[in-house]
Amino acid sequence: MLELADVTVRLGGVTVLDSVRGRLGPGVTLLTGPSGAGKTTLLRTLAGLIPPSAGEVRWWGQSITAQLKAYHRRLGYLPQRPATYPEMTVSGFLNYLSALKALPPALAARRRDELLEALGLSARAHSALRELSEGQRRLVGIAQALLGDPEVLLLDEPLESLDGDSRARVLQLCHRPGRVTLLATHRLELVPPGLVAHWSLDAGRLAVES
Repeated sequence: MLELADVTVRLGGVTVLDSVRGRLGPGVTLLTGPSGAGKTTLLRTLAGLIPPSAGEVRWWGQSITAQLKAYHRRLGYLPQRPATYPEMTVSGFLNYLSALKALPPALAARRRDELLEALGLSARAHSALRELSEGQRRLVGIAQALLGDPEVLLLDEPLESLDGDSRARVLQLCHRPGRVTLLATHRLELVPPGLVAHWSLDAGRLAVES
């Protein structure tokens, strides 16, 4: 459903991704590689935030550039370093992001509460973001990515700073039937075996393992 068709990305004259090919279907795919391999650039390109220098990203066979607004409505994205608003409460932050995603208020409230419960954050709903631990802030970031129940979920280092229970909660939420999920990490040991596929990125080159 989501395809990289000979995608090359050059930033500042440096080739970060080099003729990357790959297809993502429903399920969770793990993206690994050393720091500097291009994982974040790949996710940002898949999210439509960085245009390819050559090639294209396709959603259902059509370039995402030609359908960017529709694609973004179906996308959930967690950056490696998400923006935060320290004085906002957890609920207030998720309400704000729901409004930006144009979710109906009743649906937004229900999804907010469901995700806080699923991620073990219900007790911190009225806490300011500045009061949370690093791991809790990352869980809030994951919650915002999941607010619209996206068809495509792109997560950049979502498991960092999380304990084993929180990691299990996150992985369980990723496994929604029909959802395409790409989870980037440089710590393979944090993820249990049994994922649909494994992509390995090194020096801008992608290896796909079924």
